Amino acid sequence: MPTTLAFVRGGEGEGADRVYVTRVDGPEESFRIWPSVAGLPHDLAHLVVETGMGLVLGFWGLVAAGGRPTAPVGDHDPTQLLQAEIVVNVLTGYGSQDHTTDADRTAAVTAACQAAAVIPPPGVDEATIARLRAALTEEATAWVSLPRGTALCRRWPPPAPDAGPREPHEWGPPS
Repeated sequence: MPTTLAFVRGGEGEGADRVYVTRVDGPEESFRIWPSVAGLPHDLAHLVVETGMGLVLGFWGLVAAGGRPTAPVGDHDPTQLLQAEIVVNVLTGYGSQDHTTDADRTAAVTAACQAAAVIPPPGVDEATIARLRAALTEEATAWVSLPRGTALCRRWPPPAPDAGPREPHEWGPPS
């Protein structure tokens, strides 16, 4: 059974958005999610990128294993976490210049990985970057149209692509 992630769109102001995490064999918890960049919360962008690139040991893999955003689990190899962070930052424009083509974005991912002394993620190419950008746009559209106080519910690991549409759900405090 997967870990359930409920990304709750809170009220106005920094720190209002949260994610509620329900692990299969661990505690339920929630934490503040990083602010939106390009209309999408940073942590939700991680989910899109890690899903699209098969990075099972990135941020959400760590959280599903019991880690916290500020406290990784055990002797975790940070490679996929760094790869995901780099791809998210390049594709959302966080902390970098705006790249105008998928070739520019692919080159920027490769250069940032080299600068961080980490290998680029497997399969990073223009087609993958284009697919990820489309998925990020779709998720950003879902997020900004979400009424305050409701959640986008996702799973980690994510369901198979043919699992059907995902709908926002009302979300209240954990019982």
